[in-house]
Amino acid sequence: MVKPATRRAAPAAHVLENLPEYRNPPVSEVVVGVVFDKSVSDFLTTHLGLFWHRVIHDFPHSQHFAPFILPSGEPKWLDAITGLPLPRVWLMSETKNDVIQLQGDCFFFNWRKLNDQDQYPRYPKIIERFEKYFGEFLAFLKDHNFSEPAPLLCELTYTNFVPQGKGWTSTADIAEIFKDFYWRNHTRGFLPTPDATTWTSVFPLPNAAGTLTAQLSQVLKRADSTKALRFDLTARGLGNAKTLHELRPWFDLSREWIVKGFADLTTESAQMKLWGRTNG
Repeated sequence: MVKPATRRAAPAAHVLENLPEYRNPPVSEVVVGVVFDKSVSDFLTTHLGLFWHRVIHDFPHSQHFAPFILPSGEPKWLDAITGLPLPRVWLMSETKNDVIQLQGDCFFFNWRKLNDQDQYPRYPKIIERFEKYFGEFLAFLKDHNFSEPAPLLCELTYTNFVPQGKGWTSTADIAEIFKDFYWRNHTRGFLPTPDATTWTSVFPLPNAAGTLTAQLSQVLKRADSTKALRFDLTARGLGNAKTLHELRPWFDLSREWIVKGFADLTTESAQMKLWGRTNG
């Protein structure tokens, strides 16, 4: 669990029972993160380096990126003098599978599949790593006399890839994998089967905890430029959490909805033949 800046009891995690499981899930990336209600006051890029020193044994590689931008289109972490947005930093493990994304108004942890032999470590290990290093970040803030921010938004994203030739060859075949998507082939009409398509649906999480967005698109994978279906399931919200020490129940609830939503939106045939579903 997250190391608390002050001693307090953590809320009980959401109980996960009877979730679908797969021998070879198509998960390529998992993102766990939290956005703060405002930037940490007086937090500068120099503090990013100080925090990196704290975790450099586990994250020896680093890289700069453009900052995350709010849905409104406005950055939140700005230089106090120039008003310009400050950069986001990636801290990467030796294998570069694990990534901390950090800027003054958010903290994210990613697991990424970079090679075919990389094994998805499963949610319990990923959330444990997030809590470990987020706890280090909160302890860092306390050690350097920063006020602890309040949470604004949490995110849990699962990115899945289904390569062309694994259950589908064209848009007309997508319904063999995603049962709610159907391109009606017929002889009448002018347009042929499209080369690519995008489909998005947004579902409410229970008890006003946020939303679950399912997005399907056809892409070229960066690693080898082969065609694939990319299926993202993204939960965003906050639920009843008031502090950064009360986030775990929301993540567990969101994970349950992502896993059950994946099973609900994909065909039983694909689950059994492509990914080796082992229960249900």
